[in-house]
Amino acid sequence: MALVSITRESVANAMVGAEFSILRDEEVRAIISAVVDRVVLAVNAGGYWSRLATGRGKVPSELVHATIVLCRQALIAKAPGNELNGVLEGGTRSTEYRSAEALLERVAAGELPLEDYTEDAEAGDLIEDEAEGIIWGSEPYDPFNYL
Repeated sequence: MALVSITRESVANAMVGAEFSILRDEEVRAIISAVVDRVVLAVNAGGYWSRLATGRGKVPSELVHATIVLCRQALIAKAPGNELNGVLEGGTRSTEYRSAEALLERVAAGELPLEDYTEDAEAGDLIEDEAEGIIWGSEPYDPFNYL
């Protein structure tokens, strides 16, 4: 399976036009980016798959629907006027949201099998070397060495 980009358009297709047009474009992009990074971090927390880089806007294909549901929920929660949130969400969407959250918890616990996405990954999608660029520290501190 491949990594799939979560775009503004893919999230817009899961929403009613009026819901989507309430927010400014930069807010929409920031929310989508934050939700996608949250999904990526859940995948990385599972510990069984190649680590994904944040900020790339891509998730494994098995998690596309859940990611879009979480994006939709985050956008609706950000909509002005909290009294609209219950109307915009509805019972079906609320159930979808709870299912997406449960799926994300299973991914983070390493309980959900994901297909290998490393073959289709582009440069920068994966974290190749975790130790790259990390400064591990200096000599151990010796409180009795004054000189």
